[in-house]
Amino acid sequence: MGKIFIQCYKDGNNVVFMVKDTGEGFSSEDFPRVFEPLLVDKYREIAQPEEVG
Repeated sequence: MGKIFIQCYKDGNNVVFMVKDTGEGFSSEDFPRVFEPLLVDKYREIAQPEEVG
């Protein structure tokens, strides 16, 4: 299982919010479609498969 790292800090008049994870990530062929709802569902099922039975 991956980990999520969150960092938030002030930089002058801006607030910087960074998120980093150690998960598997998206394949390079799927990356251009990363915000399409069905693609997100595809990766959600891989990460959290539904129980059978």
